Amino acid sequence: MGMNNLPLRHIPLILFNLLPLVLIIDGHWRPFDALAFYWLELIAVGVYCTLGNIISAIYHFTHKRIGAGIAHLLGTLFFPVHFGFFIVMLCFLVGSFLPEGTPTRPLTSPLVPLYVVIENMPFFEMLPIVMCWQCFVFITRFIIVGKYKSEAPVFVISAYGSLAILFVSAFFGVVIGMSTDSRIWGAVILVAIKTIIALIVAYRQREQGPVTTA
Repeated sequence: MGMNNLPLRHIPLILFNLLPLVLIIDGHWRPFDALAFYWLELIAVGVYCTLGNIISAIYHFTHKRIGAGIAHLLGTLFFPVHFGFFIVMLCFLVGSFLPEGTPTRPLTSPLVPLYVVIENMPFFEMLPIVMCWQCFVFITRFIIVGKYKSEAPVFVISAYGSLAILFVSAFFGVVIGMSTDSRIWGAVILVAIKTIIALIVAYRQREQGPVTTA
């Protein structure tokens, strides 16, 4: 497909990533909620990555590719712990974007920022949105094109890629928000960087095409 088809096929991606900014402008969400929304998306990414690893392991075992099956099975066991660690640690950055005057807790454990973030975001309002979106991504980018057939850990690579995208976007968003003393501008930068990088990654994944196996 040519570049002229790029905007149309990526409209859902653009709309999803711009949703937090629309709700901030509407007054429904705060700038912090945009970062919290993207953070919660990582949890959904982790869930579907684990599911993808399981599907890949089953596929390779049933096709007598024992080595690849074992590798994906081990990834299924190891990934949630390792990826979950980074999600929890990212809460330190996410929590720094909370509005001034937000009640805090003593840092008695590394999980305290996690509790603070969840308590101060519309968790159950956001969760269905990110789960449905990542289900759509999982089906269209991985299942339909057959990437579960790959011996490479494509699900894991994608998950850590999403983590890296959010970290970069959040870092610059928080820096801008704090330096200008305006979290709304921080949210704008956050959303802009997240959307642009996500589009670039999605376009490159599309250009790679479906997975073929012998």
